[in-house]
Amino acid sequence: MRWVGAMLLATVVVVGLLTLLGQGPAVPGLGTPAPEEVAAPGYAAEDALLVQTDADGNPVYRLKARGLEQASGSETLHAQELTVDYVPPAGSAAATKAGMPWTLTAREGELPGGTLTMKLSGDVRLRGQPEGWRTPLRFETQALDFDIERQVATTRAPVNFYAGSRRLSARGLSADLKAGTLRLESSVHGRFPP
Repeated sequence: MRWVGAMLLATVVVVGLLTLLGQGPAVPGLGTPAPEEVAAPGYAAEDALLVQTDADGNPVYRLKARGLEQASGSETLHAQELTVDYVPPAGSAAATKAGMPWTLTAREGELPGGTLTMKLSGDVRLRGQPEGWRTPLRFETQALDFDIERQVATTRAPVNFYAGSRRLSARGLSADLKAGTLRLESSVHGRFPP
């Protein structure tokens, strides 16, 4: 019987030492450190192409970027030298009004986690040709927000509008690519040569 008691005492001593050293089972109140939280890994891609499709598998928009990066522990996606091509779904009102795909380019873009609004900056250009226009339209600004789901581009920054030899400048722009409508917000000035 003595040897059973000695074995039991030895087992309790070994388990107690291992627990105190962090190698054994956790016992509340004995100072066992909590497991550290592991940060989500980041990622990066070069010459990336992302394509969103509709229910039938047809492309709705394509995002091409020289570089995409998401830092470790962050939900924000950063893009460099990017192009977004919006293709209105066939048979939609936007396809009828827009006439051709819209292309959006910028030096940098940011897509905060949990949102579908891309914040673009640096030489931002939006190009397309609505139905009934003889020449493509082009808008240029330094900052633009683009709602990917609603397909709406907005800015409060100064913007220049070009249609052939015609030029308008304004402060602010709202372009609904699904509906095929464009609106210059304020301080609109133009030049329409003959």
